Amino acid sequence: MKLKYFICGFILLVLLFIIGISQAAAATNEVNTNQQVSIHDAHAYPNPFDNEKGETRIKFKIHAKKSCDSALISVIIYDIDGKKVCTRSDTSSLKSGYNTIDSDKLSWGGDNDMGERVANGLYFAKIIVEASNTKVKVVKILVK
Repeated sequence: MKLKYFICGFILLVLLFIIGISQAAAATNEVNTNQQVSIHDAHAYPNPFDNEKGETRIKFKIHAKKSCDSALISVIIYDIDGKKVCTRSDTSSLKSGYNTIDSDKLSWGGDNDMGERVANGLYFAKIIVEASNTKVKVVKILVK
């Protein structure tokens, strides 16, 4: 009986954490007329994914108010405890308007920065675009 309550409590804690992250991620989509770039439609595919057989691609759109020759785009993967697992980065030129980002360099195969496989579970991807302005978006990733 105690195990049942423990599991229910743990699930509730995880859901509250996810809701908090989702609200933080939603806040990054707010329109601010001073922002030079904003991130939209961020998702990981496939999600969940099997880290023994493949990888997940982190795709999103960047809206730029004006063109940028070289924007640094980073995806930082965190575990459920908020510990950094790995970082993937790429540079891209951005045209004015919407830019679809789908780079092999931003894919994640379920490994950490040392090349070791991570445990199954829930992970978060933080997207950072460094152009004339920095914008952050959080995406949930499930490794099965």
